[in-house]
Amino acid sequence: MEIELLVVPGCPNATGAHALAREAARQAGIADVVTKVTVVGTDQAARRRGFAGSPTFLVDGIDPFAVPATATGLTCRVYSTATGLAGLPELAELRAALVRADAARASEEDDRGTGRGASHAGLPPCAASETGPGPGRLGRYGTDPRSPGPTC
Repeated sequence: MEIELLVVPGCPNATGAHALAREAARQAGIADVVTKVTVVGTDQAARRRGFAGSPTFLVDGIDPFAVPATATGLTCRVYSTATGLAGLPELAELRAALVRADAARASEEDDRGTGRGASHAGLPPCAASETGPGPGRLGRYGTDPRSPGPTC
């Protein structure tokens, strides 16, 4: 997995963003993470990259915090957190984004027959299908020890 941090020159949150990315990956149990920092220094580069402000986290090239129709430019970015707007996303939100990206990656590898083979362990066959079990059908599986597990 690759985490790319897009930052403007002198971004006051760049160091914190790098530390946050490392900690989120550690907590998510993702060992094969490459983290790189890319400085976006011109408006043209910002437009070309779809840069929504500094710092922007790209996980395997995708901004997990993207908001449709966000303007691009050389600016600071703010994230909605439980305590209000902040210069960095919450650790739990970034960790969840990394877990989702890792699961999607494992699923793609499984689909190609090159995967780890365990990405759907414990889930019913419909959970691994293209249509899946349907919205909300997996419910609280994995978060509630009393949960009987997913059904389709």
